[in-house]
Amino acid sequence: DLHLGNICLRWLSENFITVKLIYVLCDIIVADMNIVYFFLLLAFCHDFRVESKKILFLNPPYIVSNEENLFIMGDILAQKGHEVTMYRLSHRSLITAASDKYLIRNLKVNESLFKHEYIKNGIITIPHEYGWDVNSMTFFGISHEFLTLSQSNCKMLSGTPLFDEIKEAKYDLAIVHLIENACSLAVTQILNIPTIGVWSNAQAGFHLLDVGIQELPSIVPLCLTSLTSSMDLYDRIVNFKSFLESSFFISSWNIFVDQSMKELFPGFLGYRKTLNNLILMLATTNSIVEPPRPVTRNVISLGCLTCKEAKRLTGVYKKFYDAPDNNGTIVISFGASFFKVDVVPKNLISSLHHLASHIGMKIVIRFKSDYFDDLPNVLAVKYMPQQDLLGHPKTKLFISHCGIKGLMESINSGVPILCIPTFFDQGDNAARATYLGIGEHRVITDVTPEILLSMARSMLAPENYAKYKEKAVRYSRISRDTLMTPNETFIDWVEKAINNDLGFLKMKNTPLMFYQYYCLDIIAVLCIPLVVLYYCL
Repeated sequence: DLHLGNICLRWLSENFITVKLIYVLCDIIVADMNIVYFFLLLAFCHDFRVESKKILFLNPPYIVSNEENLFIMGDILAQKGHEVTMYRLSHRSLITAASDKYLIRNLKVNESLFKHEYIKNGIITIPHEYGWDVNSMTFFGISHEFLTLSQSNCKMLSGTPLFDEIKEAKYDLAIVHLIENACSLAVTQILNIPTIGVWSNAQAGFHLLDVGIQELPSIVPLCLTSLTSSMDLYDRIVNFKSFLESSFFISSWNIFVDQSMKELFPGFLGYRKTLNNLILMLATTNSIVEPPRPVTRNVISLGCLTCKEAKRLTGVYKKFYDAPDNNGTIVISFGASFFKVDVVPKNLISSLHHLASHIGMKIVIRFKSDYFDDLPNVLAVKYMPQQDLLGHPKTKLFISHCGIKGLMESINSGVPILCIPTFFDQGDNAARATYLGIGEHRVITDVTPEILLSMARSMLAPENYAKYKEKAVRYSRISRDTLMTPNETFIDWVEKAINNDLGFLKMKNTPLMFYQYYCLDIIAVLCIPLVVLYYCL
């Protein structure tokens, strides 16, 4: 009764007269006060019910495994009673939704409108080799083919029956992931659909300044630098150099985007202006993996949406972990998006085999079993229940490419991580793991059998492992110690955005030009009188 009374407290205080009348009538009619509380609870739930809204997801052409966050978001909204429609271009695998309120449209690219070497039979098929290209961990190393892939969305959405379909549906809210997805923003802006942005990387980049993420090169390590928050003079020089490069790169790209968007979508306000008009910016990361940085109030870190409680192992995994000779297990996975044994660098394969042969521990690895048939201590599988394995007390170390999801799941489970980054932001994530003291890292091109074995042995040595484990458990406790789960935080902010005007959370004097952001125009104005006085006197 007391618990039920606490739940209804706020509603009772706001509806005191109505409640008093109900209370008196029920007290006269029935003697059991539990029935009174039951009717009050029904009134409370009815008063705070959420009206069903139509919500649109427009996914980028390709965001690798981060698309899982969007699937989870759609599922959360559908469970709350909202009607969700998600449009995505088809990849190697098709995704379906389990709810009648959640529709996922897997679209094929119309190759008569847009031809691209990464699109075959209407399906996006990025070469697996691209995920192992360390050059992609710099701005100028990102391939032209990967960048221009975003145009496939534009051709699908501009002046087509699909655009008319979205227009006629009259959506109440759109949720758009921002990586290479300007076309989706153009559609929601032209159709005047209130829009929430989503970002899945720990670092943001100069182009998200207009959203509210301030990455000052003097104090914040920038995206694709592999730097940490502890920067010396040399690191700051490198960081500032990267800032200039990324600013030039992104500014040039924005000019191209604006020109092409305005041709395809007359009335488009411009990419930066559209970013500034977003209601909220939801980051599917947390303050542990993100570098400390100033952000505006409309930027919300949700935390790890994919993190779950570990389940008990069953089948072959249970048998493998319960073996009497299992004195500790290493879990090894390099993700699923770009993983194909045929393109994995030979130095990594030989290094992993050498590690498994000499480490003296059990190993579960996501790999083709043929490569490890000669090693009885290795369980090689096509797919693995990664979080269940990480959550098992016998798992001592996680060796990974250090994608943002894997890093957060490792932290959530309190398991030290040895990072071998290969692609895009993984170098930043690996550097962050080392900075936090929960792991070590080495770029894949520097990995040899001897180096990998030496690093693993060093981390697992009792005098060192205790330090890594203590910090991993500490950050696990911090990531879990929240009033609301990431799922609850997500739905709370989305429904706030649906029911309220949240414009007061954003800065109103943006977007700013480079010279405005650094007050160069003000400095110039202040210097003019000094120059005049100098020459006049």
